Amino acid sequence: MVFEDKIIRSLHNDIEKQRRDHMKLRFDNLRKATPKLENCEKASKIQILKEAVHLVKILENEGIRLEIEKENEKVKNAALLKKLQRLTSFTEEQ
Repeated sequence: MVFEDKIIRSLHNDIEKQRRDHMKLRFDNLRKATPKLENCEKASKIQILKEAVHLVKILENEGIRLEIEKENEKVKNAALLKKLQRLTSFTEEQ
């Protein structure tokens, strides 16, 4: 029974080490993807998460701004297309 307990404990320890290694790798990848921390090897997990959240908010706002700009450009494009059609039909009538 003691031998089985040691095996179970050893397996549990190995699984836990794999989990910690996986989490460390994920935090390292997140840190490297965060411009402010990409060269900071000693960033804490909370610092990494805070910067990542900040970056996500910035990117969300940029996405919203670009969507608005895209819609405005569509309106301008439609107006220019109408103007071109009027000019084209005007020159064809001449």
